[in-house]
Amino acid sequence: MKAVADAHPHNPGHRRSRAGATTGRFAFDARVVSGSELAGIDRGAWDRLAANALEENPFFARPFVEAGVTALGQFSDVQILVISHKGQDDLLALVPFRQTVLAGGLRIGPARTALNLYQVNGAPLIDRDHAEHAADALFEAMNSLPDLPRHWTFPHIDMKGPFAEYCERHARRHNKAIAAIKRYMRPRLSQMSDGFAAHVEAVIGSKRAKEVQRSLRRLRELGEVRFERTTDPDLVRWRVEAFLEMEHSGWKGERGTSFLSNPAHAAFAREAFGHSGAEDGYVVVDSLLLDNKPIAISINIGTGGILFTPKCAFDERYRKFGPGIVLEYLVVEAFYAQKKHTGMDAATTVDGHLISGFWNETRPHGTLIVGPSGWQTQFLARLEEIEHTLRGHAKRVLGYAKAGPLLVLLEPDRLLPLIAMW
Repeated sequence: MKAVADAHPHNPGHRRSRAGATTGRFAFDARVVSGSELAGIDRGAWDRLAANALEENPFFARPFVEAGVTALGQFSDVQILVISHKGQDDLLALVPFRQTVLAGGLRIGPARTALNLYQVNGAPLIDRDHAEHAADALFEAMNSLPDLPRHWTFPHIDMKGPFAEYCERHARRHNKAIAAIKRYMRPRLSQMSDGFAAHVEAVIGSKRAKEVQRSLRRLRELGEVRFERTTDPDLVRWRVEAFLEMEHSGWKGERGTSFLSNPAHAAFAREAFGHSGAEDGYVVVDSLLLDNKPIAISINIGTGGILFTPKCAFDERYRKFGPGIVLEYLVVEAFYAQKKHTGMDAATTVDGHLISGFWNETRPHGTLIVGPSGWQTQFLARLEEIEHTLRGHAKRVLGYAKAGPLLVLLEPDRLLPLIAMW
């Protein structure tokens, strides 16, 4: 990968402006768009950027950002930093973010990539064909636009991915501090050269494979069993509705954490997965069907070669048959039978997920904090780690349902005003 172009802030040829700037010989425009002004971003350009991103991130694709803003009421919270060639309407880079908003609309504290509860990738969209200049322009805008803070927090970043690499290079070149915290390993599925049978033997294991086959035989005693993968928008909508009901009827419904437990969250799911996302071809739904009725469902999203699997559920009435495990096995089998996707990302945020026993790779993930050198950046990193630890203790001691109000108080956006004077 090429190094980021030098754009030192003290370069005499460098010009700073909210509307436009130059890094080296590369001229760009940078602007900040509010959540209520998303229509001002060219939809086609946004879709092309998502499809050609240096690091794939469907959670920042247009349908999912729009769904979060409209369904979850993030009109005032979310802002989007947009980079384009100077004087053009194209998109070279894009990152949604938010700050703490006080009464009267005053924004304080560090910027945090605008991730709602269901967005688990904080990497900005950066045009692959202009990656060197686009990344440099993005960092320059983050550093120099007068209305933006100088500290940025990026959750759920692939620590071996290109964005993390650019962050490290940028920090070295411009005397910035960078902290990597909240680390965990996320499962990733890729195709082994010897095919599915070799994957089963090396990763899943013969014992577990036999258990899956036994569960399949038992399910077939109840009726016709088949695997379904669909991108058809109408069928996707039906399957998303079935997923919502399935999830709500299980333990998440009991805890009050299912989509249907919150009308706004349910509206987000329907819009992101069942409407805009499906119509634009970003959503792939995998289902285990018994007599043509789903008993396990996995919702996948993608903008390129990687499918992310943010949501799955199974019908609790068939728990003893292990429908979720059976579906996961069939997903791996189907993955080897196709050529469109080169990998699958589990979209998990904790270590030790069950899917690790079926997928053959893991990728280190965590939160990146970038800011000026000095104690403030390290203090922000420490504050985030304390918040993360307290949330974990609250969940373990109180249980998720009882810990809910405390978890809200421990959200980083509520703690970060402590350092708002930065």
